[in-house]
Amino acid sequence: MNNEIEIYKNNSKTLTVTLPESIDSGYTALFQLFENENETEILLEITGSTIEDYITIFDITAEMNNITPQVYYYTVNVYKDDLINTVVSDSYSIIEK
Repeated sequence: MNNEIEIYKNNSKTLTVTLPESIDSGYTALFQLFENENETEILLEITGSTIEDYITIFDITAEMNNITPQVYYYTVNVYKDDLINTVVSDSYSIIEK
């Protein structure tokens, strides 16, 4: 499954993520953006908003996408207590208009 994201610099985007049903309620979903796949320094972190069972959205504003055009790497992780599950990860490309 292809989960690559492309967006023009200074544009907003809403990501909708369907979580596995194996994840109980009481979780926190985080979108995290990194310089590259092996990086540990987080460039952007957004907490998701649950709109219904197992569906979380992330609103990425134009200001958040005002970064150097290049290919970045993102993950969506679900946290509950001491457990961390990666739901999706792939490239996140900022494109110059």
